[in-house]
Amino acid sequence: MNFSKRIQIMEQSPIRKLSKDAQRIKEKGIKVYHLNIGQPDLKIPKDFFERLQNYDSEHLKYSESEGISELRKAISEYYKRYDLCFDMDEILITNGASEAILFSLIAICNSKDNILVPEPFYSNYSNFAKSADIEIKSIKSNKDYSLANYDSISSIIDNNTKAILLSHPSNPTGHVYTAEEIEIIKAIALDYDLWVISDEAYRDFIYTDSKFISLASIEEIKDRTILIDSASKRFSACGARIGNIASKNKAFLNEILKLCQTRLCAPTLEQIGATELYNIDPMLLEEDRLEYNKRRDFLFNELSSDSNFICTKPEGAFYLMVKIPGINTEDFAEWLINDFVYNNETVLVCPAKGFYSTEGLGIDEMRLSYVLNVDDLEKACTILKKGIAEYKK
Repeated sequence: MNFSKRIQIMEQSPIRKLSKDAQRIKEKGIKVYHLNIGQPDLKIPKDFFERLQNYDSEHLKYSESEGISELRKAISEYYKRYDLCFDMDEILITNGASEAILFSLIAICNSKDNILVPEPFYSNYSNFAKSADIEIKSIKSNKDYSLANYDSISSIIDNNTKAILLSHPSNPTGHVYTAEEIEIIKAIALDYDLWVISDEAYRDFIYTDSKFISLASIEEIKDRTILIDSASKRFSACGARIGNIASKNKAFLNEILKLCQTRLCAPTLEQIGATELYNIDPMLLEEDRLEYNKRRDFLFNELSSDSNFICTKPEGAFYLMVKIPGINTEDFAEWLINDFVYNNETVLVCPAKGFYSTEGLGIDEMRLSYVLNVDDLEKACTILKKGIAEYKK
């Protein structure tokens, strides 16, 4: 029995690779602090469950392939807070942002085409590309994770380059693209006739005074910008698997709709519940943002004050990239979850090698998620510090 080359070149997610080890450790009664995954511990707004409890139909039918009208209208209204004008028929509901990205790549790329992605990038981008039989060409970032200049990016473009894909704010770095960087992206897209896929799932979590600029708001590239979004992190609703694509390009949406019809629909009940999430008081999101800001400050200050760890303060999202010079973080992560316990507790971290496509990069880095409360983060940091001291002996 043979397997496809496409599936064989895919790799296990570095975010979830050690999850079975963590579960085994938990079954022994050891507490595990999960810094490996962006699973918020903040409560999902109660409106979600209240709406589901009031569902009174005797049937659970397929919804429309493009998503229920009520949800698409609510998302359209949400976008107006950011001066983004998308009509309801310019929004398609997907099974999370993951499906939205995969569908977009399938729609705009042929086999053996390539896309440009600033590095480091969300690790699943790699497997999305591989499953669609396309290549990622990495855009090398500066030390502060800002975008490379126009010439550096244009030098790697060829006839098979179809798009620029970026996470804004960035998972895993927390970088928020500036007006100057967005101008570079705009110029590249126009000069080389490229699509722009902007994954803005963390739009509401920015901790600087700079105004967030969506790629979808740039007039000159509106017809070639594909906006990717999700309810998962914004509303602590990861398991609902509700994402969406928004675009002003109707021809593109017509092609995506074929894929939506092929998988029939996104889950009906979750769409109904998610409608209420997009209708909540915006101040609830602001409260969450302030809480994540507090966690960011704590985690960054705690680790940057230790000479074993090198990190750049994130501007958005809820991830911190941490460099540990001279340490293979894949080995360290395995040792930490399998062999190190402090006060009957340990930590699960995410090695960063899988967030790069350039050979040799990320080996001594890890991505930490500050989705835990400050008390738990403090305990996790104590374990990390004591763990790295022990590991280096």
